[in-house]
Amino acid sequence: QLTMRVLSLGLVLFLVVAVSCTPGRNKNKDKNKNKNKNKKESNGRQQGNSGVQCQVKYFTEHQTEYQTQCSESHQTQCSQSHQTECSQSHKTECSTSYKTECGYEIQRAYAEKCTTQTVQDPVETCTTALQEVCTTHGGFQKCHKSSGGKSCQQSYSSKDVKTCSQVPVESQKQVCQQVPEHQCHQVPQQQCRQVPQQHCHQVPTQSCAQVAVSVPRQVARRVCY
Repeated sequence: QLTMRVLSLGLVLFLVVAVSCTPGRNKNKDKNKNKNKNKKESNGRQQGNSGVQCQVKYFTEHQTEYQTQCSESHQTQCSQSHQTECSQSHKTECSTSYKTECGYEIQRAYAEKCTTQTVQDPVETCTTALQEVCTTHGGFQKCHKSSGGKSCQQSYSSKDVKTCSQVPVESQKQVCQQVPEHQCHQVPQQQCRQVPQQHCHQVPTQSCAQVAVSVPRQVARRVCY
């Protein structure tokens, strides 16, 4: 692009100089001839008088221009979002229930048992005879009783003797009780959580800047020597 601009500028300058140096149309030919003749005579006089020769020379001058130069790059842009992730697991759950269990157990008790037995006991019966003894004293009789001989007689007496004792007695009794029962089983459960996710993509970015460029230009100058 820079080369094309330089070539275009040089072509314009060349055409300007060419037009300025090219003779005019036919109707101005005589007028231009007279002018050229006068210039030649004048130049001749100048050269004859001072010896100075002049000519048009073209010089290349560099001028600084500012051009906009752009470059394209890519910038990474990221955004964050959250995604739900779930996982399946199993949990052990247990429950307790009760059931009735019955059985028989032997119970031992003590009962009083009595027996009656007739016993013959010897019995001795004794009797004492009383005698009246009288005495006379002074014409008066005084009597009193006194014991005489003792006589005993043996006989037998029957009586019932009751004998009691504690006798063990066994019996069966039904006994019921509540028995705990544990039951466990696996229960599926789902656990979910929010997981951050980053999404990135390339975004084209254009960066422009003013850049100083040295541009060569053809400049016509009259040089005398």
